[in-house]
Amino acid sequence: MSVISWRELPGEEYSESKDGVREYRRKFLAETDTGFDSPETVKNYYECPQRWELHPTGINARVISRRATQQTKGGRFWDVEIFYTNDFRDDTENPLERPPVIEWSSVEYAIAVPTDLEGKPFVSTSGEPLAEVMVESPGLVANISVNVPEKPTWFRKYLNSVNNGAITFDDESFGKGDLRMKSLSVGGFVFDQGVWYRQLKMQLQSRDGGWQKRIINRGYYEVFVKNVKQKNGKNKKKYEYKQIKIDGTPAVEPQLLDADGKYLDLLKDGVLDPEQMQKVVVLDFKVRHDRDYSILPLK
Repeated sequence: MSVISWRELPGEEYSESKDGVREYRRKFLAETDTGFDSPETVKNYYECPQRWELHPTGINARVISRRATQQTKGGRFWDVEIFYTNDFRDDTENPLERPPVIEWSSVEYAIAVPTDLEGKPFVSTSGEPLAEVMVESPGLVANISVNVPEKPTWFRKYLNSVNNGAITFDDESFGKGDLRMKSLSVGGFVFDQGVWYRQLKMQLQSRDGGWQKRIINRGYYEVFVKNVKQKNGKNKKKYEYKQIKIDGTPAVEPQLLDADGKYLDLLKDGVLDPEQMQKVVVLDFKVRHDRDYSILPLK
């Protein structure tokens, strides 16, 4: 698998701030020989500008970020964007003051979804719950490199965690729970311009619907609560579980339950009842720790 065609597109973008910081964006079109290539195949192509590579005309402007996006799922064409800035003048800067280098790529996940976009459960026309539905969903992957004075104290705590609040970095915004810390690494100490530092690398992945587990409320039994009077005169709740039966026969598939654990019959007069469908419950389970991503060196 390799890149078989590469060309730069017209319309390079340029901006300059009042303090003299210049930024450039170049665009390229790449074609691979199959539709199964990864963004790394494109970004590792010999004609693709590499990190810290100088801009062909912009004085002291270097590559700080690269993005490769597949135009269509399974397609062979990729949109490639290369971002430059002159913010790294090695003769004057402190390596610890360099902004993070962020590379973006896209990826697709097959995720289980309990309901459709309108909140309706996946059921047959007879109201029977369907098997777990998997839907392909696009996401973004951010590979981030940044210099740090030492290994962060939060290093282990953030592995496989999710963000506990909305966050924006590099002009991309994510809601609570949408980001996951896929991997972390810290390199050895490097001495540059009189400063010792280490390079921290992070990979953050985003996914629609977040990274915690969501399951539609189903079961073979429904629960009934009774108040039983005790000898002391006080009432005590007693829970009884009864097997759900369909036309007198025990259910062979888990059935929908409402918020009280009662069997939820979606049919009314032989058709799906919208009011009953509103009672479908989706259960949320916390399977990953949530952390404060605002402390991460992302800007």
